[in-house]
Amino acid sequence: MEYIVIFFFSTLFIYLGGLYKDRRFFYAISVVLPALLAGFRHLTVGADTGGYPIEIFDIACSSHSLSDCIYEVGFYVFCHDVGYISLAYLISSFTKDSFFFFFITNLIVNWGVFFFLYKARSRFQFSLWLGWLSYLFIFYNRTLNLSRQSIAIAIILIAITYLWDKKYIKYGALTVIALSFHTSSIISLMYFWEYFVEKRKYRFMFLLCFVFIIICNSFFFSSMLSSIPQLAHFSRYTTASEGNIGLFESLVKLLAIFYLLGKLNKHKLFSRYPISRFIYLLIIEMFLFSCNYIDGNIGRIAYYFLPVYFIAIPIALNCSRYRTKKELIYISCLIGYWAVIIIVQGQTCTFPYLFR
Repeated sequence: MEYIVIFFFSTLFIYLGGLYKDRRFFYAISVVLPALLAGFRHLTVGADTGGYPIEIFDIACSSHSLSDCIYEVGFYVFCHDVGYISLAYLISSFTKDSFFFFFITNLIVNWGVFFFLYKARSRFQFSLWLGWLSYLFIFYNRTLNLSRQSIAIAIILIAITYLWDKKYIKYGALTVIALSFHTSSIISLMYFWEYFVEKRKYRFMFLLCFVFIIICNSFFFSSMLSSIPQLAHFSRYTTASEGNIGLFESLVKLLAIFYLLGKLNKHKLFSRYPISRFIYLLIIEMFLFSCNYIDGNIGRIAYYFLPVYFIAIPIALNCSRYRTKKELIYISCLIGYWAVIIIVQGQTCTFPYLFR
């Protein structure tokens, strides 16, 4: 299986990077390998691949200027994400081969996630290779399906690292850039709120208000979104009636949250890590994911908080007794989760993998 092989070698190079001085070389290979898999994929791998991404790139290849490209994409593809269109136009100025388009866009995503994990590892003690493996099995296949939003998420993850370092101008600039790739990234401002609100009661009061507003005022949000041209296409998320909640995925996420809660109460050593903050963010992710009952696409908004799992679980495992044994169990769970979601349920439409 192509995915498993690439996941294994990519994680292996992350692990080797932690052992040798020339770590940049190993890290670079680990980031490039999944990007190559994305570049060589057939247009049928990923529900969106053969749709707007290739259509935008084809228009970019035939456009004489960026302004023409933005206009034609908006007219024919109904896409107004200037950042993504500009990136497609920039790549098309060097090559007309769609391989490089998919390779470079996924490389940006992989590098953004790796940068986030690398910076997080310097703040919180956990195994970098395990965080990377979590990304590959939990989210990588979705990046083959969410072209624009995946880049927006990667940029937001980089922005969060600057928020940690109190570099607010860089954080704000990157957030604006992320908005130019996918306007749903506005939801990531919750990271900013959580960062400054120290007391738990205020954080959970805000969360309860957020839940109440979403559930009780879906009509209000639909009207509000419809009145804003840049957000109008999200209004259907609040009015559609073909929602569906993945029970298996919900169960797995609940188990992960309960596991973190158990660790928070059991280990005094664990209290020096901001796990309570992670749990708060994961509760937001769980709620947004549960809003799939409104529309099958609204769960995509929850993806901005999904990367918290990539560091929270490895941190918990790092503080555990019998660490190696529990890491092996976790890896088995990751493989099982990936098999059910990607192979059995067929989410993301990325299995089986087909080459160009």
